[in-house]
Order: sequence, then C-alpha cells, then structure tokens
Amino acid sequence: MKPTSGGRGCQTAMVVDASSPVEQMLRLCLGRIGFRVEATLTDEALACYRQLAPDLVVVDLGASVADGLRLCRVLRDASDVPIMVLSGQDGERARLAAFEAGADDHLDMPIHDRELAARARALMRRARWSTDRTDPIRVGAIEVRLDEREVRSGDRRLRLRPLEFDLLAFLARRPGSVHSRNELLDAVWGSDYPGGQRTVDSHVLELRHKLAGAGVEDPVIETVWGVGYALKVRSSETGPVRVPISHNAA
Repeated sequence: MKPTSGGRGCQTAMVVDASSPVEQMLRLCLGRIGFRVEATLTDEALACYRQLAPDLVVVDLGASVADGLRLCRVLRDASDVPIMVLSGQDGERARLAAFEAGADDHLDMPIHDRELAARARALMRRARWSTDRTDPIRVGAIEVRLDEREVRSGDRRLRLRPLEFDLLAFLARRPGSVHSRNELLDAVWGSDYPGGQRTVDSHVLELRHKLAGAGVEDPVIETVWGVGYALKVRSSETGPVRVPISHNAA
C-alpha cells in the first residue's frame, strides 16, 4: 500500500490497480474535493479495505478486467461502499459488465477531472445517510435494526433516545470512517439546527455509557482528536468486509 495523499477532509478514497499517471491524476482531482487517497493492488485490496473502511472505491480495469470486476462483486456482496470503475473499453457492454458486478458508476478513459469530481460528489451524496437500506446493520457485538429503530446486543435491547439511535445508526453505516462534528450535526440534527458541536460530544458520551452499561466492548466510539469521531470494530471477523477474494469465484 502506498503512502497517504494529503487531502483536506476526512473522506478516504481507495484506488485499485491504477497506472502511475492515472493514480497521480486521481490524487490531485479527488484531493481537491476533500479526499485523502490510498492506492493499492487487487491482491491487496481486501486487506486495505478492512484497514481503511473507505468512503469511496475507484477500480481501474486497465490492468485486468476480470480481476477488477471480481473485486467489485466481493465488495458489493459484503458492503454498500460506493464503487466507481474506470475503463478503457468504451461501449454499452463494458458499462453493463461493470454495473452487473456491483459498480455504482462507470467512467471511460481518458478521464476529465471535472467530470470525475462531479461524479464522485454525486456518489457521496447518494451514499450519505441513504434511506433505502432497512436491513439490520451488524457491527461488532451489536445489531442496529433500522426498521424497528432499536439496537441489540445478543438478546439485550439498548434503551436509546431517538437522537442517540440516529447518531449510532449513522456511524454504523460506515464503521471505521472518521466523521467531523459538523458532519454529524448536519446528518443527524439537520443543517439548520441552532446548537453547537458540544451537542454531538454530549450524545457521544451518553452512547458510550449505554454501550458500556450493556457490556458492549466492540465496537467502540473513538475520538479522533482535532477531527471528530469514528465507530471502530476491533474484531476482524466483524469488519466491514467478511468475504475473502477468491480467484476461483465466478
């Protein structure tokens, strides 16, 4: 895995199998709109994904179309992370193959930086606080049941206030991702909420108390100093991706 690029925001983009010129362009373009970029190869992508829990995955199919599409299938089966595919193969068949493998967007090469930025922003808008997903979210030792608006640890139900549930559900959709206090305020309380960042701090503190009171040690809400908070999963078997990449997969 290559060193992190210096983005201005908290969002992370994982770039897979990009050639050096394409990687440099992605670092510059995505960096301008607030992403830090991590580059990896297909064989290392699963481990990298587990470590980063990225907000966006960009797969360059130039090195191997089959391996790139296989990775898209694995990630889509195990998570709802937005996936963008870059391909030098123009035409409807290439786009359909990418979408059928689980990609959310497809860009033909050569890439135009403005179009890439616009599409990345659109993907993040759709992904953020999506209401389409109603199935339970399993994170560590807890299960967030969106339909019932309840959180369970085994047979035990945690007694959460509505905003505490909304905050935990938001964090659980992207375990490992760091969210600023302002982002959490906008997503959970709304952009017109008159309160300040201390509102987030007090709710996080209360959530920590309730998780600890229920005997939950995994996941934990960690403070990222100077930035915000992240829901961290300690057990590897309950991370965001639980399906291994197999070159024998269909």
